[in-house]
Amino acid sequence: MLKRSFTLIEMVIVIVLLGVVSSIGIGLLVVVFNGYIDSKNLFYLFYEAKFGVERIDRELRESIPNSVYVSTDNLSVTFVKFSGGSFYKKMSGDKIIVGEDNVTIFVGDNLSIYNDNVDSIYNSSSCVNTDNSSRVYRIVEKNSDNYTLCKNIIIDSPIMKFYIIDEVVTFKKENNNLLRCSSKNFTQKPATENCYLFIKNLADISFKYQQQSLFINDQIIDIYLEMSKNNVKLPYKHKVHVRNTP
Repeated sequence: MLKRSFTLIEMVIVIVLLGVVSSIGIGLLVVVFNGYIDSKNLFYLFYEAKFGVERIDRELRESIPNSVYVSTDNLSVTFVKFSGGSFYKKMSGDKIIVGEDNVTIFVGDNLSIYNDNVDSIYNSSSCVNTDNSSRVYRIVEKNSDNYTLCKNIIIDSPIMKFYIIDEVVTFKKENNNLLRCSSKNFTQKPATENCYLFIKNLADISFKYQQQSLFINDQIIDIYLEMSKNNVKLPYKHKVHVRNTP
């Protein structure tokens, strides 16, 4: 009894079909694998942007009213953080009584009182008696709850409130990174000291802030980020609501 074997044509057809199936299978595997890698990159970029922007949001909410400054190229934002604040009662031109709000004030601390624009706080003339542009006052003497300022208060806050200056903070783009810098020198902007990497994989960023009337307390800063890693791009937008009434 003769055994039937494959003909050459049948073997060629089988080889061709196997090649077609293999190429389709490999193509599908490549698509699935690339999709997995892209989704991992998107996941990483999303949370890097989210956590970074939420930190910026928290810090901006701790900024002294009207101290927010956005650079002309919209690549950086600078503001003055406060370490505390309270209400005061004026005794004389340069003397105040602080309310009982568990706020700690030391001789040498700088207070911001009714700061209505950026030039009123980023100012080297804070304790010059003949200057009326700076709204920053250094504590030069303390007696119980009475404090003596380095000069007379130029304009009282309508709600008799002050903020204790902590530090100047700047977030700025450098290459493909966002840096956070800080300085205790409130007379200059932007801050250029103590810089460290804050967000990486940053293709682009934009800060936009249009100051409104002082009578509108809720101001908005728009932040736009474009994250990029391994040819995967992710846009991220966020709005920060900051206090405006000094």
